[in-house]
Amino acid sequence: MIAPESALYKRLVQYQNEGKIGIILNDEVQDDGDTSYGVGGTTRIEAYRNALGLMLPFLSAKFNGPSFLNTNSESGHIHRRRSQTVQKAIDYINIIFIKNNLAGDHYREMAKTILENQI
Repeated sequence: MIAPESALYKRLVQYQNEGKIGIILNDEVQDDGDTSYGVGGTTRIEAYRNALGLMLPFLSAKFNGPSFLNTNSESGHIHRRRSQTVQKAIDYINIIFIKNNLAGDHYREMAKTILENQI
């Protein structure tokens, strides 16, 4: 996630307007009620502190819950649990291949066929 008000995001939009890059996916792959704002930080020190807090939440006043390093599919970090679901895979297929057609028409049609057979 890149904050829309950041210099990096503004540069990406500039490149998009110049035709150097295509579609920018920002919030579309986020789960409802989920946010990654504030995880990276605006300074290098803040980013390192936040990363350490995600890995070792017992040392952090900002983050709680299981560590991001906990990959258990039932008790692990929420992002690890969600990433292992079939629904998350279907969401990504819809966003990347069908809705935004990032891989071209051939793969878009293949993705549609896969999802039709999945459901």
